[in-house]
Amino acid sequence: MTEISKRAQGGLTHTGHNGARLIVFCGPSGGGKTTQAKMLVNSSHLNYALSISYTTRELRLGERDGVDYFKIDMETFLSMERNGQFIEHQEVYEKTFYGTSRNVIAQIICVDKIAVLDVDVKGAMKIKKSYGESAFVFFITPDQDDAIAIDMLKERIMKRDGKVSNERLERASFELSNKRSFDCLLVNTNGGQEETSQKVREILEASFLNKVM
Repeated sequence: MTEISKRAQGGLTHTGHNGARLIVFCGPSGGGKTTQAKMLVNSSHLNYALSISYTTRELRLGERDGVDYFKIDMETFLSMERNGQFIEHQEVYEKTFYGTSRNVIAQIICVDKIAVLDVDVKGAMKIKKSYGESAFVFFITPDQDDAIAIDMLKERIMKRDGKVSNERLERASFELSNKRSFDCLLVNTNGGQEETSQKVREILEASFLNKVM
């Protein structure tokens, strides 16, 4: 299932913050947004570059500092926030912060590439408000029905982390309630990563890339 907003159907322009061109993936934890962002960067011949976020949380097994995230302590994160070094930042869970660096985005733009971001829903809202039509935002959910989506998210997170907190589920419910606030809503079913990735590329070619390349 795919929904594209009327705004996106009209096509997007590429002008914005110093010519910024952003493709953003958002959605609840376990929905597949990180995987889709990486698949887009790795599977395309176009000039994409992944924007690596800063975080204060401990890296998961298999994640690498400087590759998946920039791991920093709370003091450093708050200092960067005070100095205006993030285009968006959120306390996604209690004492767990994520942020998108202005400098990282600037480095991508300087080499004439399109930045691909993986952020939470509130961060995506802020980016869309700031960058407007220079950003195309996908919302990734495991099912169109929110109740089914929550059950699927619980299963995916339990498999990944071994536990699911009530805080995480409450946030997922909030995020799902905003699923139609962005340019494109995509259902990423179990085992459907490749199909979803193909849809992402097709949508971008039709709605965004023809305006920025």
